[in-house]
Amino acid sequence: MWWSGGRNVESVLTQYQSTVRPMHERHVKPTRKYADLVMRNGGEVKEGSKLLVSAVQSLMGCGAREGGSWTKSDRRPEKEGTME
Repeated sequence: MWWSGGRNVESVLTQYQSTVRPMHERHVKPTRKYADLVMRNGGEVKEGSKLLVSAVQSLMGCGAREGGSWTKSDRRPEKEGTME
């Protein structure tokens, strides 16, 4: 089976095993204990995503909008002209 970009399953698996997984083990896994939120593969991604969006909105000073979406224009800048 060929994927777009001329890559096949074997090349993707080879890259994962030789690069992605070792870098995850070396850099991501050891820092998990410091994370405020860990989204697991088998978990409720939708619920975790809602928590993450809520936390980012809070940090940015955005209020939740109907439908749960917000835009850059919703931010409340501390000083005039800081939203560029």
